[in-house]
Amino acid sequence: MSSEALEHLKSDCKSSDDKQCAQKMWNSKLTKKLCRSCVYQELSVKTRADGTQVRIRRDLEKISHIELHNLIYAYTKLKEDKSKNGFQYLCTMHSLPGMCPHPRSKHLKVCSIHGETRFLMWHRLITLQFEDALRLHVPGLTIPYWDWTRPMPRLLKLVRGPLIFDPIEKKCLENPFYRAWIKYQKKPTKRVPDYHIFIAGSPQGPQGKTELYTKVLRALEQDNIVDFDTQLEEPHNNIHQGIGGYKGTFSDTDYAAYEPLFSLHHSFIDRLWIFWQKLQEYRQRQVKLPICMYTAMYTLPLFPFNFNSTFNPNAITRKYSYPYKTFDYTQFDYDYDTMTFGGLTVPQVADLIEKRKNGERYFAALKLPRLGVAAKVRLRLCISEGYSVDQCPYSLGEVSTLGGSSFPDINESDRMFLHEITKHVTQNRLKNGGQFHIKAEVLDPFNKKPLAVKIHKPLVIKRNGDRETVYVSWDNEHSDHPKIPLRPGSHIMFHKSTGPIKLLYNVKAFQNCELGSRVKDVSQSGQIKTSIGDLYFTSNRQEECSNGKKIHIHVLEHDQIVGQAIPDVQRSEDKTWVVNWGYTVLKRQYKHLCVETGGWLVFRMCGPHHNAKKVTKKQLDTCFFGPLAKKVPHSDGKLTTKYEKFSTSELGLGRHYIACTVSRHCTYGGMKITVDVKVHC
Repeated sequence: MSSEALEHLKSDCKSSDDKQCAQKMWNSKLTKKLCRSCVYQELSVKTRADGTQVRIRRDLEKISHIELHNLIYAYTKLKEDKSKNGFQYLCTMHSLPGMCPHPRSKHLKVCSIHGETRFLMWHRLITLQFEDALRLHVPGLTIPYWDWTRPMPRLLKLVRGPLIFDPIEKKCLENPFYRAWIKYQKKPTKRVPDYHIFIAGSPQGPQGKTELYTKVLRALEQDNIVDFDTQLEEPHNNIHQGIGGYKGTFSDTDYAAYEPLFSLHHSFIDRLWIFWQKLQEYRQRQVKLPICMYTAMYTLPLFPFNFNSTFNPNAITRKYSYPYKTFDYTQFDYDYDTMTFGGLTVPQVADLIEKRKNGERYFAALKLPRLGVAAKVRLRLCISEGYSVDQCPYSLGEVSTLGGSSFPDINESDRMFLHEITKHVTQNRLKNGGQFHIKAEVLDPFNKKPLAVKIHKPLVIKRNGDRETVYVSWDNEHSDHPKIPLRPGSHIMFHKSTGPIKLLYNVKAFQNCELGSRVKDVSQSGQIKTSIGDLYFTSNRQEECSNGKKIHIHVLEHDQIVGQAIPDVQRSEDKTWVVNWGYTVLKRQYKHLCVETGGWLVFRMCGPHHNAKKVTKKQLDTCFFGPLAKKVPHSDGKLTTKYEKFSTSELGLGRHYIACTVSRHCTYGGMKITVDVKVHC
């Protein structure tokens, strides 16, 4: 390294102490790596209010010369690294040849999670895994984030060409971000970018903004983690398709991690999640706790991060390899340079969202299919009765899905993706969702030819403030909707072409199309107001029901959908203590609770897969209950709320121990609590 290069290093420092540090290391003829590290840490570390230092992930377009130099150096070394902290092994954790269900299994699949509510948690850990591996080559280095919501005529200079100019070394070097070698496939990565997705001029968004910006803003509008995850994953998919292009690496989950843009892309996804969490705090909504109906998914381990050190050498990702452990990003000792979106602060974005929610808004609601290939779902507005393209002339845009031949065995989310169509409804002067329906067809994203894939017919949702109306239309080709979760107080209206409808009263009759005596004829001319619980609608004809003309509506409790910050323990004036009893009790401050005699202790839970039983201290500590371990009924999909109730007088003065006697719920979910009954607390 020349003395001129040293001056460039020192010029990026902000304090005289750091300049002296760089000069001292240079005079001592220490390695470039140490000199590089000295300056880089000064730029990439900040001190929190509590005095702890954290690494800073910076905007890729605003990194300094030394940061660019270090990023090129570290990524080059990462690709040369043949160890389990090297590039090929890291990519295997996400993509093929795969490590799941276990690296020693005969038939391996990819471990990465998509189309399910642990998407954000899993990808937070893989981004950290990449970052820690890079830091082995340059201590203190962080992965910059690529803000792809900004308009851009072409890709960033960092990834654009096979050579890149190093401003510190003052020469052109091989660009490690241009392409990578896929050892498993024995060929290099391929990139065929579609620049249209980066062009400003969103049909639904503010002037000068991209459609990607509008989609992310719509995700930030969601007030619970499950809906936020569902909405954010679609623009995430859009980037994968837009960069990968036809048969490109980034378009296929089987190989996406080998694309050098992968970590930069997911650094930004992680930043958006943190921004949403801060937005939730500002809106006084839940940030870390999962909503009730999804708690079971949050105690399943995140493979392969939970594997032992033989297969995962990173102690941090091993430690936090359960979804509920990933919510608090501050425990990973990194932060971002700014916390804004589109140049707006959290309060400004909250105000913008509230303004967007005023008035009537229309959405096409659909469950995104999980396919073996990347695809686009094209939506069309149909005003007439027919379903041909000629009779559905109004394009509503396209929705992106990711594909892969080797998805892990996970449960798909039943949440619907909402694609806003307000502008099209307004332009066509349609008064309500009963005047039109929506056609969806799955296309090859590159040649736009239809794929032979069945997709559920989209629903139309109208929202006006907190009021929601769902318009249902089905036909023989697109039927058999999945379970549809709705907000409490929603109204349902059936399209006039749907035909006679029956309401069934239990899931067995619904599944077997038993249209017997316990049914109710439903008028499709008026609105059906929903209440909390499950509603099963079918055609009144046995054959049509058997062919799929039926729909399951699940109306969630208010806190399940809105994500309000409900207290862990609520006390009323009549000496009743209500404990919100779920897996996340492990994270709560109420591991020890004091209650007063002469009242009630109530455990509120998502039934029927939990309980609350009085146990001994040894049983509480070990979560082994022996004969006490009463079998809890398996959930049949009906997620009602149930209660376990104890009289504090019958419990008696003193200390008591209560747990869910399903051992794994007690052990991994932390469903256990110590209760002291006193005269006065």
